[in-house]
Amino acid sequence: MVALHFCITISPMFTRRFASRPQWPPASPIITGASSGIGESTAKLLARHGAKVVLGARRINRIDASVKEISTAGGKAIGFAVDVTRRAEVEALIKEAVDSFGRVDVIVNNAAMQKQKSGHIVNVACVFGIKVFATGATVYCATKSAVRVLTEGLRMELHSQNIRCMMISPGAVASELPESSSEEPTRKNLREFYKMAIPANSIASAIAYAIEQPAEVEIDEVVIRPTAQDF
Repeated sequence: MVALHFCITISPMFTRRFASRPQWPPASPIITGASSGIGESTAKLLARHGAKVVLGARRINRIDASVKEISTAGGKAIGFAVDVTRRAEVEALIKEAVDSFGRVDVIVNNAAMQKQKSGHIVNVACVFGIKVFATGATVYCATKSAVRVLTEGLRMELHSQNIRCMMISPGAVASELPESSSEEPTRKNLREFYKMAIPANSIASAIAYAIEQPAEVEIDEVVIRPTAQDF
């Protein structure tokens, strides 16, 4: 199993193998990293469209708050604590999704999507996978570049099974990242840089756009960043 630093895997069901349009909204998408930022915004957006969303992240208090907000607004959502680097926790998350909604539409390692011959994988990377910053960020940039290779490899392996794969590379997006560093000088620089940040729902809308395309249409890669951002 491959664990990404952050990923969203969403699988809309198809009414038939080459239907003109996938089911919209997706029946029961599982969204990891859903406690804040892009994952949280995507979960709320899909819930507003009528999807039964399954939220997973390490911070269960944040997940519970999002589930409550979605439910209060009339949506359907369940949430669980999960660390995507631990296979057993991911498998438990999938089991809970099946028990609650009756079907596996999404898994991190793609086994269930291969079985049902349909699905959509969306991997969230970063513009740092396109623009390399050295010194100091070489390894981080390399991990984001690896997401592109992984996504393209999955696309080549899975397209014959009607499974679409997409990578989205955000630029500066409003999130908790500026406060995530342990070094105050770094936090200060990030705060200044992130003054141009676009809202997380900009990325959520792009993800929704990609998965609502006709089944024979695959959007492979999207880069989204503030107009003012240089790279």
